[in-house]
Amino acid sequence: MFGGDGVANLYNGLTGMTTTAPNQGTLNLIGNNDQIINGTGVGNALKDVNSGVTGSTSTFAGTVNSQNITNTGTGTTIFQNDVTATTNVNVNAGTSTLKII
Repeated sequence: MFGGDGVANLYNGLTGMTTTAPNQGTLNLIGNNDQIINGTGVGNALKDVNSGVTGSTSTFAGTVNSQNITNTGTGTTIFQNDVTATTNVNVNAGTSTLKII
């Protein structure tokens, strides 16, 4: 849980990432392995969620709630649940897949 506008650099999977104040905190998925993340920004939205490291697949199995969601590399990002991006969704050279449930 972010108590302010901090940065978390994640190398492996995660269950739940939240912030105590809306639109603060940055989650960077920087591992070059496949990662599964369950629930990001549930409650208050994060400021930034960055994924898509080259050669990796990041799977968001739970809700993603962030001002900005960015696929930063050429990797793959898969969203399997609700996605709320209040400002921007950016896909650079990578692939982002939204699964309709």
